[in-house]
Amino acid sequence: MALLLLLVVAGLARAESPADRPPVITIGVVADNEPYSFFEGRTPTGFSIDVLREVARNANLTFDFRAGSWPDIYAAFLRGDLDAIDGISWRPERAEKTLFTEPYHFREVYLMRDSARYLPPIQNLKDLAGLKIGVVENIYYLDRLQEEDLTIETYDTLPSLVRALAFGWVDVAVGPRLTMEYLANQAGFRFLEMAGPAPLNQLSREDFRIGVRVGDQLLLDRLQAGLDAIPTNRLSNLRERWQEFGGYSSEQSARLPLSSEQLRFLASLGPVRVGFMDDYAPFSFTDGGRTLGLSVDVMDRLADLTGLQIIPVRGQWDELIPMLQNGDIDIMANMSYRPEREAFARFTEPITLSPMSYLPAVTA
Repeated sequence: MALLLLLVVAGLARAESPADRPPVITIGVVADNEPYSFFEGRTPTGFSIDVLREVARNANLTFDFRAGSWPDIYAAFLRGDLDAIDGISWRPERAEKTLFTEPYHFREVYLMRDSARYLPPIQNLKDLAGLKIGVVENIYYLDRLQEEDLTIETYDTLPSLVRALAFGWVDVAVGPRLTMEYLANQAGFRFLEMAGPAPLNQLSREDFRIGVRVGDQLLLDRLQAGLDAIPTNRLSNLRERWQEFGGYSSEQSARLPLSSEQLRFLASLGPVRVGFMDDYAPFSFTDGGRTLGLSVDVMDRLADLTGLQIIPVRGQWDELIPMLQNGDIDIMANMSYRPEREAFARFTEPITLSPMSYLPAVTA
């Protein structure tokens, strides 16, 4: 018995030995690069973060995420303060000091448009003449656009660019497809759509890789093996998850039980206009030009599950109720049930325990 006990204790000691634990790899990620890498509180999240977690699992590694701006993390990587760096593109000058994995994603530069406004077919940059073109300032392809003498409006951030397109300040936005679709969905601008790839030739794609310093071939091989072990359909699902569902699992969304009649009805609907009070926190409110709140999140999730296109309409209560009665909006959020309101509205079950937050369904 004593011998057996010693063997068990020795086995436990070996299982907990630091030598058996996955090595910790410090990796630099960009802190505010939605939907690729960003932070919710202190928790890293995003498409690239999901990919890195898959790599760590497959390669038996533990990533210690170090976040910052691209200049900061790239400088830290070159100094040797980081073991690896995420989201790096291959460049000849970088290859002198960096070893690269194969790309796990290509960020494509696309044209985004408002589906309610006509945009002529765009085959080359000259087709953009006469249109107001929105881009982020100092973007790497700005010089190429300026060579064509186009009317260009620049914005400090991608969210600002997407809002400008939604509000009609520009005719077309040029930017990374996944990011613009993510931002449009998050803001409720489901009437914005892609108009095709930007005609920028070699500038229209940016490769995403993991990089390590020259001389660390063993780590590179381990990271590449971790990438190679991710099934292609898993990568596709992660891309769809962040592109279409804002980080929710698209696999869960696909399991919503709908009858064929319900599916036909949803397919027949155009964009649905939803009224949100802009000063009714925490259910719906406006912050920095964005409509936020519990009811907004619920409506976005319903759109994800059903495929509805949502157009948010902000206003005061006494403005929105007549719009619902007149058919100028289809749905009213934050509306409590009253018997007299059944004359012009139908109601869902309450979305919270608060008696002040009922979400009515589409009115007849």
